[in-house]
Amino acid sequence: MSDAGIQSYDDGSQAGVALAADRLIVIGTEFDVSGSIYIDARVRLEGTVEGEIRCTTLDVTREATVRGRIVAENVTIYGTVSAASIYANVLILKPGCSVEGEIYHEHLQLEPGSYFDGKSRRVSNPTALAPLWGEARG
Repeated sequence: MSDAGIQSYDDGSQAGVALAADRLIVIGTEFDVSGSIYIDARVRLEGTVEGEIRCTTLDVTREATVRGRIVAENVTIYGTVSAASIYANVLILKPGCSVEGEIYHEHLQLEPGSYFDGKSRRVSNPTALAPLWGEARG
C-alpha cells in the first residue's frame, strides 16, 4: 500500500483511505467498520461495514455484511447487503447472497439461489450517478 490512513471526525465517524490500485486489500472477519471507506484497489470484504464503501472492485464474501452504500466498477456479492444503494458497472449476485435495496448497474447477473428485494435500474455509467463521497443518501 503506497498510502493509508484513517481520518477521525468530531462526530465519532471515521473514513479510511488507501491507495493501492494494483493490490488486493482484505478487510477480515475481525473488522467491524462504522463509517466510510475509500480504497483505490480491489477489496475482499470478510467483515462488516456499516456506512459507505468505494473501491475499484468489491467482493463481499459469504461471511460479510454491508449496511449502506457501495460504489465500485465491479461488485460480486456472496454475503449480505442491506439498506443498500449499490452503484456498479458490473454487479453479480451469487447463490446464497441476500441483497435488499436499490441497485444501479450497467450489467446485472442474478445467479440461481441469489436473493434480491428492491429496485433495479439499468443505466449507463452508474458509478457517475452515485452521490459524492460522504454525501448523505438521497
